[in-house]
Amino acid sequence: MDPTLPESGLRGTIRDFIMPIVEFLGILVPGVIFVFAFLPAVLIPLASLLQIAESATPKLPIIGYDVIGTFLSPGAGTIFVLCVFSYVVGHIFFRQDPKIPDQHSFKRVRSTIKEEGPVRLSNAERKFNDENNLENDYNLEFPYRYLHEYLTDRGMLHLAEMIPWRGNDPKTYKLRTKHFVNVLKVRLEFLFPYQYLRIQRNEAHVRLMSSMWYAAKSLELASVVGIGLGLTAMFLCFRVTRSIWPIPYAYSVALPIVVLVISKLTRRHINGFLHYQRIREIVFILESAFFAKKIYPKFNFVESESTTNKPLDKTT
Repeated sequence: MDPTLPESGLRGTIRDFIMPIVEFLGILVPGVIFVFAFLPAVLIPLASLLQIAESATPKLPIIGYDVIGTFLSPGAGTIFVLCVFSYVVGHIFFRQDPKIPDQHSFKRVRSTIKEEGPVRLSNAERKFNDENNLENDYNLEFPYRYLHEYLTDRGMLHLAEMIPWRGNDPKTYKLRTKHFVNVLKVRLEFLFPYQYLRIQRNEAHVRLMSSMWYAAKSLELASVVGIGLGLTAMFLCFRVTRSIWPIPYAYSVALPIVVLVISKLTRRHINGFLHYQRIREIVFILESAFFAKKIYPKFNFVESESTTNKPLDKTT
């Protein structure tokens, strides 16, 4: 066995065992949170509205309490169905583009980062916007346009040299692509299957927070619907009983309001750190590739075969 080649075997086995669990939890957790928060946000107000219908027309089946009871005291079959449904819903959130949460996060932290991050405007762009009364439109495509300048400003020249595009050179914009990052990750995975777990963990964290952001946004919309259902139940009950005390079905409005507040706070909290986490992710990948190049100089990490015209594993 060539001692200059990367090791595999048990390390890859450990990674293959752990990573599915990390990804599974990253999908299931947002799904479970959404499904069970959906109960007080929508299902309980809906059940309250159904109870009004049951009281007005006794011939209808009594389903209001059944809806709540199914969730509060689930059987084995119900738990299995809820887990499957939670995974499906969580997977939908998991596959959403992190760009939109990243945009909201950038708007939140922009006053702190100012023009010193990898998302910025050149002097020419800012001057053009000022002269034409245009709003400053920041490009948040990942990896970021001014990543080279950001790394240079931070004194990480060894990483800046790995970036093939420049924020001040539009001719190089076509080189800025997500595939640049994906290629680095694939090559690192082959060389360091166990250490690559750290990279995957960072990415899983970003994906989890992005999924939670989308779940919280969906719960905000669901809560508004639930508040409407609860208010309708309260109004119909008042029309029937002609009594306002005790307030009928007040919980069917209070619970969606609580879910709405928590969802907004969750998104606000995620907006406060998601953009920093994405910057940390790309810097971590670049540093890993730089260090791997030092250990295995015969392997090419950054330059593509189309630019070097050399095989990947023979650049000695």
